[in-house]
This record gives sequence, C-alpha cells and structure tokens, in this order.
Amino acid sequence: DSTLLNVKFNSKNKNNGIYTTNILINSNDPLKAQVSVPCTLKVNGKPKIILSKVCVTFCTTMQMTTTKDSVKITNNGCDTLKLTSISTATTKFSVNKSTMNILPGNSAQLYVTFAPVASGVVTDTITIISNDVNTKICLSGTGAGAPVINTIPKSLNVSVSVCGDSVTQNIKIKNTGTGILYIDGHDKEPAGRSALFANSSDYISTSGIPVTSTG
Repeated sequence: DSTLLNVKFNSKNKNNGIYTTNILINSNDPLKAQVSVPCTLKVNGKPKIILSKVCVTFCTTMQMTTTKDSVKITNNGCDTLKLTSISTATTKFSVNKSTMNILPGNSAQLYVTFAPVASGVVTDTITIISNDVNTKICLSGTGAGAPVINTIPKSLNVSVSVCGDSVTQNIKIKNTGTGILYIDGHDKEPAGRSALFANSSDYISTSGIPVTSTG
C-alpha cells in the first residue's frame, strides 16, 4: 500500500537563487527508521518596480532658486532591479541619480530638483529605463519672478572735519527685478520701485510708500 505526502514549495520573500533542504520521514521500518528526501527550489523570478508617486508637483519657486522633492522607488520582485537610465527632458528639472540598482525588497529615494529660470508654469517628465518595465514620472512647477537689488550710489565717501560731528547721506535702493524685494529679511519694495535709505532705521520710498527697515 502507499500514501501521498504533499510538499509545498513557496518562493515568497525569496531572492533569485537555489535553496536546498531535506525532508526527514521517521517510521517503524527496522532497516530504515529515518528516510531523508533532498529537496531543491530554484527561484528565477523578475524584479518589480513600484513608485511612491507617478507625478510630482512643486510649490511656486522663485527663479534662480531651487526646490527639492523625492520619489521612493521599491523593488517588490525577487531579482535585482537595475535602473540603467534616469533622465529628464529639460534642464529646469534634474535628478540626483542617472542609474541605480535596488535589491529585492529594498527601496531607494530619487531626489528631484526644480530650478526655474523664468516666471510661469514648467512641465517635464522623468524617464526610467529598467530591467522590469520602463516608467515615466510627470513633473510640474511654477516659476516666480525674482527681485534684483541696486544701490545708488554704489559706495559712500564722507569726510568729517570736526571732532564729534556727523554727516548723513542717502542710499537709494532700487528693485529692478520682477519679484518683491525683501530688505533686511523682513521689509519689501515692490518690483520697479525705489527707496531712500537715510539711516539704520528709516526707509523713505520715492513713490510715497513708506517702508520700515528691521534695523
């Protein structure tokens, strides 16, 4: 007579490779009290790319500055995920890696930088070539105008002939850019406007709009 034993081979959480073990069967056979059955499992699966997001939208960013974001890339397969090319179509967006290898079950962060050079909405695409499926990530961001500070005059030269005396001169601060100019990290001068700087605590706007410094 005979009976059947069901043996299940499971590749879950197993990377590609060869796995061996022995099934030990004990019986009351006087000559073979224990029988060893060798078992071999060969895993030859594929990598599987998973993205934490398929689009990245950046906040409004002043031109000539940068904003960063990231996408988490996970390999849910059982072979090494090889990203052989990671690229953007324009120079307004960039990535920190052009290639990447991710082991099974592991993840990696891909950092994306938005660097607008002009005002307006900018779009782009990250193209990822891999040994799984080729993938795209859409990108969008808005560039905002930047201020440009100019001082008139460029320098001050003062001569004091009496001890203890003082002389006051003016510096005109002009914003020739397209964004608001913040003075001393707090105050602002609208685009295209000028202001007079008389001392460390007062700004007098030539346009009639008072501006106060932080000193």
